[in-house]
Amino acid sequence: MTIVIATGMLVGGLLHTTSATAAPGSAAVGEATRQVSGPGIPLLLRINPFGTRIVVLGAALNHDGSMKPVLIQRLRAALPLTREFPQAQVITTGGLPRGGRTEAQAMKGWLVARDVAPTRITAENHSRSTVENARNCARILFAGRSTGAVLVTSPDHLTRAMKDFRQAIRGAMPITGVTSR
Repeated sequence: MTIVIATGMLVGGLLHTTSATAAPGSAAVGEATRQVSGPGIPLLLRINPFGTRIVVLGAALNHDGSMKPVLIQRLRAALPLTREFPQAQVITTGGLPRGGRTEAQAMKGWLVARDVAPTRITAENHSRSTVENARNCARILFAGRSTGAVLVTSPDHLTRAMKDFRQAIRGAMPITGVTSR
């Protein structure tokens, strides 16, 4: 089997792309999954919003179950993507309960309160680390026949998160990233 990869991002009005023809798990697939963007819109969503999933990575909740500013920043970065691409499904991650709810549940509630349809959102409620986020989301991505994923997280977390997700999906699909400010 051969995979044809064409991924990219829009940053400051400039289009950055990577394309390759490669076998699954090859270095070229890995390179394509390393493509990230800042606050711009990843080309992956523009190319195929139906198959691309928006994955919002969790962060520990306060003891009372409220969200810390870092998590709200991630959600604020994800919200415009959910509005511009209403066809894209969303995965919220994080399974450490505080105040009777998990990070994923808290994030889903925040998005639903801002008019994102609850049927678009899968709450991955079991992860306790970024590695577990990646492994558990990989199952969801494969089960849903996703063609790619856009990770939404903090700037200091993105490199590690993308590495963990690339390993979990074993080069089967492109992964891009958007950071909160």
